[in-house]
Amino acid sequence: MFEIIFYFALLAIFILFFVFLNRTLKKDKKYADEWSKKLQEHKKMHNVPADAFNVTLYSDFTKEYGTRSYLWCDRGLLKILPYEFLGGNLISIDLRNINYFTQKGDFYTETSISGGGGGGRSVKGAVIGGIIAGGAGAVIGSRKKTDPIKTENHVVDKRKTIIEYRSVNNPKNYIFLDSGAYNYLMQMIPEKERDLRY
Repeated sequence: MFEIIFYFALLAIFILFFVFLNRTLKKDKKYADEWSKKLQEHKKMHNVPADAFNVTLYSDFTKEYGTRSYLWCDRGLLKILPYEFLGGNLISIDLRNINYFTQKGDFYTETSISGGGGGGRSVKGAVIGGIIAGGAGAVIGSRKKTDPIKTENHVVDKRKTIIEYRSVNNPKNYIFLDSGAYNYLMQMIPEKERDLRY
C-alpha cells in the first residue's frame, strides 16, 4: 500500500514539474516574441535596412561593455541606432562632417596549455609486468599513462573603432564602436580612414 502511495506521489511531482516547465517555456517564448515584435517596430520606425551592420556602441573608449546597435549608411548619412534596450535615439552624421575614423586598442592571442598530468607509478602494473617479463616488465608496467597535452588559442580583441566628426557646436566629437565597425567603414567610406599609430 505504501509503495502505491509513493508511486502516485512521485507521479504527481513529475506532472507538476512538467506543467511548471511548460508554463515557463511558454512565458519565455512569449517574451521573446514580444521582444522581436518591438525590435521590428523599432527598426521600421527608423528605416533600418535589412543589411544594417550589428555593432556595439560604447559611451567612451575605456568602457568594456556597450550597447548593441545597428550601423548603416543612407543618403550621405552615417546612422547608428542603439537597439539593446529599444530606447536609444538615432544618431545621424553627415558623411562630409566625419573628420576621420581609426582603430585603437589591443589585439592579441592567449594560449592556454592543459593536460600532461597523470604519470606516476602503478603497483598493479608493476606486478603484472613483473610476472610477464621479469624485472624490466615490472619497470615498464609500473608506469601510468599521462594525459595528452592540449593547447588552446583564444583571440582577445579589445580594439575600438573611433569616429571623429564635426557638429555645429563642437569641431571634435567622438563615437566609439567595436572593432568590427572598422571593416564596415572601410567598405563604405575608406577615404575617411586615418592611421594614427605612431
